[in-house]
Amino acid sequence: KKLTVTALVLLLLLSLCACGSSKSNATGSGLHSDAEAFTVAETIVKTQLKAPGTAKFCWVTDATITHVGDDYTVKGWVDAQNSFGATLRSNFTVTYTAILEGNDIGYKNPTVKID
Repeated sequence: KKLTVTALVLLLLLSLCACGSSKSNATGSGLHSDAEAFTVAETIVKTQLKAPGTAKFCWVTDATITHVGDDYTVKGWVDAQNSFGATLRSNFTVTYTAILEGNDIGYKNPTVKID
């Protein structure tokens, strides 16, 4: 019985550690989760790529996602083909403000910097 309780406690601790592995720094409650913020950033970055269909983004857990209220900043990298067909890795920083649009959550004022 004691071994079972110990195993359950270890399992609980491991699951908590796995859930908290994202590089996130949040101030206040925001409209978007880290995953939603990353998806918005992908959408915004793709508008700036020569071949958006070739884009391969870092994992959300490899990105840095911060927000103050509903103002988000997402930093990560993307591999995508340039106009010559060569695949290059570029770092990106996306900022935007999350907004409510009826029952949906959208965004406004996006900016993107791709290095």
